[in-house]
Amino acid sequence: VLRKDFFSLLSLIYNSATKVSLTLRPPTEGTVPAYAASLPVLKEFVTHVSSLTTCATLFDEHGKTIAEDVRMFAKDVCEASRSLALVLSTFLSAPKTKEEQEEDKEYLVRTGAVHETIERIRKELPEDNLAAVRERWRVDKGMLEDTLEDVNGIVEDAEDGGDEEDEDEDEGFGSDEDEDGLAELGFTSKKLSKVEAERVKKIQPLIRICVLMHKRVLLDLLKPTNASSPTTLDSLPPLSHELLIATEEVVAVLYAPQNPTAMSSALAVLDNTVRKVQTTLSDKALLPAPLSLEDKLANTSISGEGGKNEKDLRKWFETCFEQIHRLYNSVKEGLDSERNAT
Repeated sequence: VLRKDFFSLLSLIYNSATKVSLTLRPPTEGTVPAYAASLPVLKEFVTHVSSLTTCATLFDEHGKTIAEDVRMFAKDVCEASRSLALVLSTFLSAPKTKEEQEEDKEYLVRTGAVHETIERIRKELPEDNLAAVRERWRVDKGMLEDTLEDVNGIVEDAEDGGDEEDEDEDEGFGSDEDEDGLAELGFTSKKLSKVEAERVKKIQPLIRICVLMHKRVLLDLLKPTNASSPTTLDSLPPLSHELLIATEEVVAVLYAPQNPTAMSSALAVLDNTVRKVQTTLSDKALLPAPLSLEDKLANTSISGEGGKNEKDLRKWFETCFEQIHRLYNSVKEGLDSERNAT
């Protein structure tokens, strides 16, 4: 019901913005602004915007995630409406000639901004809290896949160039090394040594399986049929973003020159974050419960299909988390050995 009310108010604001724009459009030379006629229209516009902000405060009981989205969208409408009001108030201060009015269509641009904002919200506002959580997870999924592509690119570049010296540098062009601006972001275009390349190759599977785990949470656990409480679902977006940040920090330390200590620190944060995800999925009962002996026996029926998906799903996540920790420990031991050898 609240979502329908929110949409209804958006429609009212859409129409009111049009009326306000037409009523208070810049008066031409020789005409007088229709202040009296504009007052009811302005009052209507202000009332609808105020009602929208009030409506946006009522979503908390339906879930923190969707409530945040609604408040953000309401803020966007308020800002677009405020910009329109400022332009119209400026235009009303002095009449414009017909030529000036033709040249200055800023009030139409601001009206269009209100309309575009509302149309965007109609498309993007989630249906419920689960949909809002899924959208947050989906956005992070795309960025995580980008980080994996970055790692793959580092490996490919290392395999193509190895630890050969940059020819331009030998020719005295080393000063142009940062023409792409990577150094400003904390990276360099220096090629990896063989040792550094081997480190990246060992870390690559860890990043790949972390990205895969994140993807499977969205596809298998956050299905539209998920009946978890809003509180349970609201615990997931922060973890998703934390996993993204931890993964990006690992990728950041893979560029040359590498610092094994910084790599160990970033990897430890990533493994700890994965453990948080693992604990949350288990404690919040987002993973299917272990099958009883009777269920397992039932799965050995002639069809062999009963309960298969549920059993495989839980087993897959358990195996995935075990593999992540195993890969982390392997990389950690390698980095520790390097430090002890120096």
